[in-house]
Amino acid sequence: MRKMILLFSLFLITLFFSNQVFACSFNEFVPFNFNPNEYVFFGKAIGYSSKVEATIDIYGKRWSFEAYGVQVKVENTINMPRNVEIIEVFKIFPCNPAGQTLSEVMKEIPVGTNVRVIGQTDEQLFGKSDDSIPKIEVSGGNQGQLFNNQSRKGDSLTSTDSVFDYRQSLGLYDTKFPLAKTFVWLFELRKDLKRLKEAKSENEKYLILKRLAYAYDNYQDYGELLKANLSDKQKQKELLRLKKNWERKKFS
Repeated sequence: MRKMILLFSLFLITLFFSNQVFACSFNEFVPFNFNPNEYVFFGKAIGYSSKVEATIDIYGKRWSFEAYGVQVKVENTINMPRNVEIIEVFKIFPCNPAGQTLSEVMKEIPVGTNVRVIGQTDEQLFGKSDDSIPKIEVSGGNQGQLFNNQSRKGDSLTSTDSVFDYRQSLGLYDTKFPLAKTFVWLFELRKDLKRLKEAKSENEKYLILKRLAYAYDNYQDYGELLKANLSDKQKQKELLRLKKNWERKKFS
């Protein structure tokens, strides 16, 4: 099983950012906890940023960094550390380090694209900002996303209120699916963790946690989430057993 998890991690690294050397920044598992510092939202691409330049330190070595990003008008939010109307989103390859050129950004996210975003601010890359337009980083290191949220048929891949069945997550080894569709589950995970944080009753929390039992993670992390949100020990054991059985089935 451990070998399968390792293969999964290596594949995910390659799949997300091919031809980039950044494995040092990639987390093997998605932490099962709500991160209030993440920007998680839906929006529409309305333009592009000016070039960002910086000199940064990685493991004692100085690197020259430059990148362009896409300007996104915020439309529907899951979590916003700051309430703003426009955000500049930069796809970053941290351990190279490198950002995208303007032509790469324009080709990947044309103006008018409906996108979904997971990202965080990064003072090392963008400096401290009091601007009304924050700059955020999307990378493998922070499990970020900047994806077209529409299928080839024009349907939304996910929405603010949709509820996801993690048992239907696409196989990461089946590359016939676009990355935007394959990694919907990572966006859905943020939504469910926010729902869990805001849940009022233990039964509401139980239903969310039962759904999360089928999401990718590690056992210990999920167990801590159960302890933090359920007072009923029997329900904790029930869901942890469900989680273990599902993981055993997936990797057998």
